[in-house]
Amino acid sequence: MSQQIYVGRKFTVAPGCELVGLDSISPPGLTYYVNNITGNDSNSGLSWNDAVAQVEQALVLSEAKRVVGGTSTDYYKMNRIVIQGTGTAYTEVTTEPNYCDIVGFGSSIRSNGAGQVQIGHADGSAVLIATTGSRGANWFNIQFTGGGSSKAPFNATGSMLRCEFHGCSFYPTIASSAAGMQLNGGTYAGIVLDGCHFGKNLAITEATYGFYVTGQFSDCLVKECVIGLGSTAAYYSDAYLQDATVVKQNTCIGGTYGIRDASLETTVRGLAFYINNYCFGTTAGLLISTVTTLHSIGNWSNANGTVTRLTSTTD
Repeated sequence: MSQQIYVGRKFTVAPGCELVGLDSISPPGLTYYVNNITGNDSNSGLSWNDAVAQVEQALVLSEAKRVVGGTSTDYYKMNRIVIQGTGTAYTEVTTEPNYCDIVGFGSSIRSNGAGQVQIGHADGSAVLIATTGSRGANWFNIQFTGGGSSKAPFNATGSMLRCEFHGCSFYPTIASSAAGMQLNGGTYAGIVLDGCHFGKNLAITEATYGFYVTGQFSDCLVKECVIGLGSTAAYYSDAYLQDATVVKQNTCIGGTYGIRDASLETTVRGLAFYINNYCFGTTAGLLISTVTTLHSIGNWSNANGTVTRLTSTTD
């Protein structure tokens, strides 16, 4: 017999309680559990007691399960990967994720230390999107470390579509890295960076950029991020077809530039829109190459101490 429970304002359960049958809070696919202290990559990953050890293995399992559906609706069912924060970084990820939420359960990803969910590489990218690309992958509360020459902790040369990053951080830990996050030459559409943090290690040579994108960067949103590294620029784009991309309410503290948009697009539809950002650089806080009156408003630009409120131009 069906029954109903009415909850007026708050529904509280005891720690460890498992809620079954609530489709509104459960993914339509499977949930995979990751713990690099207690897990083992030979496990199924379908519970904390049978967790896998690495994020890479969870993605392998998730992809294998997803593609079983072929071109049916099962192909697009969202799986979930939940990762326990520990005192040890998870190893690099090379399996390109699709249609899954990747969620870190750990301490704040600002700064770095024990208890965070950290994916790292000692001599390369923590996550590499290279060949087939990534679609519908959403990352939450995870720190990416690593980098190196021409590399970044999160590095994409393949395409990424409809992927989101919420409360994640990007920390180059190898000297002279290319960037904290690098989207280099592919098609990047529907990307969201929300409340993310780009930090630097003072003990090494700073990365050239905090966030770097070239290629197509359309229908994207970068908001409320702190980009505090980049010897050339904190935020750099020379992407074409930045259709309807919005960059708003970010703090961009770079070397030469805070925000540098070098795109040669001249049409309104092909431009990104910069709204209410704070930008610092020794040469210019904000520098946009083309038709600044069409896509920049309400930004604060600090050019090595000279502060200007920009309504529709660059300094």
